[in-house]
Amino acid sequence: MKNSIIILILALTINNLVTAQKKISDNVLQLNENSTSPASTLNDIKWIVGHWEGEALDGKCEETWLPAHNGRMIGTFRMTETKKFKFFAFSTIMEQGNSLEMRVKHFNYNFEGWEEKDRYIAFPLVKVEKNKIYFDGVTMEKIGDDRLNVYMSIKYRNGTVREEKYSYQRTKI
Repeated sequence: MKNSIIILILALTINNLVTAQKKISDNVLQLNENSTSPASTLNDIKWIVGHWEGEALDGKCEETWLPAHNGRMIGTFRMTETKKFKFFAFSTIMEQGNSLEMRVKHFNYNFEGWEEKDRYIAFPLVKVEKNKIYFDGVTMEKIGDDRLNVYMSIKYRNGTVREEKYSYQRTKI
């Protein structure tokens, strides 16, 4: 009887873990409604620290992540086209309770914000693996010591949702 109860509890726990997320696209997950983010700390993702350069969405992209300090990592992103600055963003990944959340604010080239003054886009943690972190709608994947792929699920104005891949190389500033 005792073994049956343990097996039932284990099966329910595994089922909750499996159903806490759903796949949006090949590399991007979403946290299911009423699910909670798994336990994690900034130490689990310290491998994203650095300056990264690459190309995506027909432009040059740069992303920089600073080391954790007081429960937060700060990041910047900028995208340019040939002789044209497109947009930039400020990000933070912070420890929220016993988990992580990424928050992002976007700006046009002239510093006009995309989001309202006191608003940001929040990406709760979905799952962490050794070299991969899944936020709701964004996945970061470390490949070797000097490559980083970021996958984003982007909803376009016409209603279609598409996964976009940002491929970066670690560089020195």
